[in-house]
Amino acid sequence: VGTTQQLFFYDQRGSGYSDGADDPGAFTMRRMVDDLELLRKRAALEQIDLMAHSFGGLVALHYALVYPERVRRLLLIEPEPASRSEWLEYMEVAGGELSMEDRQRFGQYGDEYERANWEATRDLVRNSLGDWDLHERLAEIRVPTLIVAGSAGTLAGAQRLQTSLPASELVVLDGVGHYPFIEAPERFAQAVIDFLRRFGS
Repeated sequence: VGTTQQLFFYDQRGSGYSDGADDPGAFTMRRMVDDLELLRKRAALEQIDLMAHSFGGLVALHYALVYPERVRRLLLIEPEPASRSEWLEYMEVAGGELSMEDRQRFGQYGDEYERANWEATRDLVRNSLGDWDLHERLAEIRVPTLIVAGSAGTLAGAQRLQTSLPASELVVLDGVGHYPFIEAPERFAQAVIDFLRRFGS
């Protein structure tokens, strides 16, 4: 987008190459948030543009609430909803409708995720939140925020998220499910680039 960008991709606690899977008590949202903050410090960055997909979107919202001064821009890709009741509805259709070609492409990453029980990891963290509902606090997040959702999934959570975040916009990619960066990479990339250009520093 005109300047040199650094992209950091990390495996959350207990998944991929990250350890901690043998300590269920460590799987709380606050620990996830603090892991991300430690990564920011190690990278020696004053602020970060935080891009997160699915469950990561819920972590990103919590991070932005705990460390608002550290977030410059927020990009939420098919994020999990901001309340448990919406999440229960969301999970019924979150898988989307992937073509066989897309499933094979996504399967390339399967071995990485099989290194740890990442689904169990996410469940432990969600359970630590109880009956969560962040909507009343989301007005505190005032950084430019892009929400990307696929029309093949449920849009209710994404739409309510957009109305709760004061500086947010929602981009819906027609015919796309839960993995827009796999199912429609060109359209997804263009939405992200357009957002970053409009809200560049």
